[in-house]
Amino acid sequence: MPLGATARRDAPLEAEAVEETIVVTGESASALETPSVGANLTDKTVDSLATPRDLDGIATLSPGVTTNTPLAGQVSISGGFAYDNLFLLNGVDVNDSVFGNPDDLFIEDAIQETQVLSSGVSAEYGRFTGGVVNAITKSGGNEFEGTLRADLTNPSYRDETPYENLNNTTRVDQNNYVYSATLGGYIIKDKLWFFTAGRHADSTTQQSLVRTGIPFVRERQDRRYEGKLTANVSDAHSVQVSYIKNDTNADQTPLTSSSTLDTIVHPSYPNTLAVGRYSGVFGTSTFAEAQYSKKKFGFRNSGGHSTNLRDSPFSCLSVSCLYNGPYFDSTDPEDRDNEQFSGSLSYFLDTAAIGTHNLKVGGERFNNIRTGGNSQSATSFTFTTDPVFDAAGNIVLDAQGHAIPVFIPGFGFQTYAVFWDAKRGSKIEIRTDSLYANDDWKLNEHWSFNVGARYEKISNENTDKVSVVDVDALTPRLSLSFDPKGDGKYRFDATYAQYTGSYNLALWTAAVNTGNPGYLYGPYIGPPGQGRDFAPGFDLNNYLLVLAGSPTQNVTFAPGIKSPTTDEYTVSGGIQLAKAASCG
Repeated sequence: MPLGATARRDAPLEAEAVEETIVVTGESASALETPSVGANLTDKTVDSLATPRDLDGIATLSPGVTTNTPLAGQVSISGGFAYDNLFLLNGVDVNDSVFGNPDDLFIEDAIQETQVLSSGVSAEYGRFTGGVVNAITKSGGNEFEGTLRADLTNPSYRDETPYENLNNTTRVDQNNYVYSATLGGYIIKDKLWFFTAGRHADSTTQQSLVRTGIPFVRERQDRRYEGKLTANVSDAHSVQVSYIKNDTNADQTPLTSSSTLDTIVHPSYPNTLAVGRYSGVFGTSTFAEAQYSKKKFGFRNSGGHSTNLRDSPFSCLSVSCLYNGPYFDSTDPEDRDNEQFSGSLSYFLDTAAIGTHNLKVGGERFNNIRTGGNSQSATSFTFTTDPVFDAAGNIVLDAQGHAIPVFIPGFGFQTYAVFWDAKRGSKIEIRTDSLYANDDWKLNEHWSFNVGARYEKISNENTDKVSVVDVDALTPRLSLSFDPKGDGKYRFDATYAQYTGSYNLALWTAAVNTGNPGYLYGPYIGPPGQGRDFAPGFDLNNYLLVLAGSPTQNVTFAPGIKSPTTDEYTVSGGIQLAKAASCG
């Protein structure tokens, strides 16, 4: 059965008797069982195509999906915001709580199947206005199976850019390998299975810093591991636990405007996902599921360490450039975590008068958590002023390779400083409690319906004791399908649905200090001068810091304000082509 889909299995049943044989055969099912629009893509399909094998890349194989978005190639589904899709891995939300892209908590060779839902989405799914990308990883079985894979890239395989040629930069000739392996099998046949996977990637890429053209070799180490155990407690009950870990270490320029090597940092991004799942059958018609998960993602060493004011980051005033020190603060680590508990009960009802019903009711608690004050500098200060430029407009560097800041006094803000009042360690948690009911109803061979609704209650807690959101929402999910002949050849669908967006922590932290520091800034009023050793330029008494902003004082949310809601109306028709048919 396709992942996350409803499928019918009408099998012939043979009954033996002494004098005669009775063969009972069910009617043929419609070819299209659900009005949901999207695609189910297996690992074999993805491996056979020249496409990226991450969750974003797989999603682009589905209709209604594009990466032509302003957000660094993120996918947009059915025209929705690129940051407001729901990415699920083994039933767990793996969205980054700020940017909305999926965390790299997967090993490509371990992904078994990916489902993309872009329209007519069941009430089981919430917290999105675009679509749902639902992937599962492999599990072990009664046969041992495994894979090995190696991918090779090299920066020198690509020509130098015109900018690199202008600065006489030659790309590094360095092979970069990505090794992946999977192995699954049994510990106890028919009772206990295992699956494990690993991914090891070291990469070296060539970059040139802006404005200076200084060549920069970026190194990245990416280690991913997955382990999964599945146990049949009995013929009717099973338990599964899984753990995925991603340890990534990198050299990088924290901002694209970095112009000098003193802005380079060496961050790491610890990322883990732990999941426990139970499923069981009760009687002949009832199926129950329960799941608990915890996802952690953090930024470590992603900024400066020095508290010496002379090591503060500087940005240019007249052009885009960053010099003198790295932005952000390694002493203010940031975490973007979530915790999720869900449960559901399904009941299958078969009647002669009103057809078959697959009834599902369930609930979910989803806690979206962000920690950290988003300090912009380890010194708590940043400065803006132009460095010394030569006649050609290039940045002049001193003997140590540092840019030379120029301090210009006056209220024209040609030189100014910003004090960032970050509340290190601050925390916000936005909680979404949900209840849903859904009926997948097959009336007869001509008519089928999907009727559902989802209720969500959203609340929050934060270290600032500020009320950010306290609202609820009820959204319907309705659809019908009509098969005129009842043989699956022709089909017509109509849907009406509402989807409520996620409470993205990049937006809903505007009124708190978590991820959103206050500030105080003003112009330089000291004597003119230049250089990192020009003492008046680093004397805070020479700055008139008079302009201020505080998120808890300057920003409020109106009572009852909610995330966006999308209304969906669709009408469609389809025809099943014969195997030998083609269209062009």
